[in-house]
Amino acid sequence: MITLNTDRGLQRIENFNEVHEIPGFVIDIDPKSVKLEKIIGNYTESVFVRCGLSSCHRKHGKGYLVSLADGRITNIGKDCGKTHFDVDFESMRRNFDRDIQNKERRENLKAFQHQIPAFRNIVSELLTEEAGANWINRKIQDLTNPGKGIPDSIVEVVRKVRLTREPTLSKPRFATKEEKEQVEVAEGRKIEGPYYIDEPVGTLDGIAVLYPENDLRELLVLGLQKLLCEIEELDVDSLSSPQLRANITQATGADAQLSRSRSAVNAGRLFLRSDNLRLLLEFAEDQNDQWQFEKFLKSLDA
Repeated sequence: MITLNTDRGLQRIENFNEVHEIPGFVIDIDPKSVKLEKIIGNYTESVFVRCGLSSCHRKHGKGYLVSLADGRITNIGKDCGKTHFDVDFESMRRNFDRDIQNKERRENLKAFQHQIPAFRNIVSELLTEEAGANWINRKIQDLTNPGKGIPDSIVEVVRKVRLTREPTLSKPRFATKEEKEQVEVAEGRKIEGPYYIDEPVGTLDGIAVLYPENDLRELLVLGLQKLLCEIEELDVDSLSSPQLRANITQATGADAQLSRSRSAVNAGRLFLRSDNLRLLLEFAEDQNDQWQFEKFLKSLDA
């Protein structure tokens, strides 16, 4: 790929043969008899090309197109540029690379701005569709915050799952005499009083929706929706290099954030199935807690 930095913006050429058709292009320049004017393009070629300097002509895959004071144009690698044109070339190369990078970032930001309406529609659909992010977020809030109509005993279990990221739930029970003796032999000590064993009662699906990094309000509302508004309002042509770098980093991460949001929604739908959460009834402390949680389970199927 060959990129030319022109007054009209970046121009891209696919085939290096087209470079030979640029007016003034030559491939046999004596570096001792010419003065470097400016760098006008760069290239990365899978099929190596010859250096345009008569003292070199070595083949290389990466280099620059340069214009000379006498109006001619040739191609050189960065090593030849530094060797034959010294500080002038290095200064021009740094300025050129920065300018190209900024122009590419401006192009990409403007292209992203054109995609914002489509992004916004996808985000809105994820939030508001049936069993979408808004619904999931409300139900997760109910399950993880006391006082939302869910028994505290069950809220405590869900919060522990979020903290430990362990989907298998266990309940303590009294060990049998034989189990207690086995532990005493294994540990080489006498156990006084009752001994408890944690016994698995089942496994919850979709617990990833509970993780802080999968908070759907953070991902979609405070994340993507806010990002789309901010980038939509940018005057891209007026941004400084640091501003371009920061904003293009945010924009290029939008697809990954959208993908993570979709995965979190899918996990939420899996987690909030009534047959999945029915396992939590094992942890209800009394019949009233069971009744309260049964009511919540029915709301999931409404």
